[in-house]
Amino acid sequence: SFLGVGRCPISIIFIVLFMTWGFTGITANAFFLSMKIVPYQIYFWFSLAIATIVSVLVTRYLSMLVAKMIPRTESSAVELSSLVGKYGEAKVSIDRDGGSARVKDQHGTQHIIYCITKNDKPIGVNNPIIVLQYLSEKEIFVVAKKPEILTVS
Repeated sequence: SFLGVGRCPISIIFIVLFMTWGFTGITANAFFLSMKIVPYQIYFWFSLAIATIVSVLVTRYLSMLVAKMIPRTESSAVELSSLVGKYGEAKVSIDRDGGSARVKDQHGTQHIIYCITKNDKPIGVNNPIIVLQYLSEKEIFVVAKKPEILTVS
């Protein structure tokens, strides 16, 4: 949890950890090599320690930043009652006994709903419909044929 596992996607944590570890290690190696104070046989251990400490700290603080930026839970699930008032298309013929239709929610996700009509007039296949009501006890929608807008000339 120190690195942010559980708050941030693990793939981001691994990428940041390994990239900063590699970059810091190479930079520390180049620094010690240019100084020529520390013998090349032992500067590896200094580079390893510096790279480990820097990469862990950078990963911790970057994962905390990413965790604040991304939502904890994200869902495009909708309540079935939110489909009331939406337009759709009859998938099969709909009458008082039943039928089904395709309706898109506010996110653009298409739902197949089971539905009935209020009156005795059936709605044919591929006809546009409007969802009027959701009967939660029966888990079925009441639909009607989409009203046509008349233009006055």
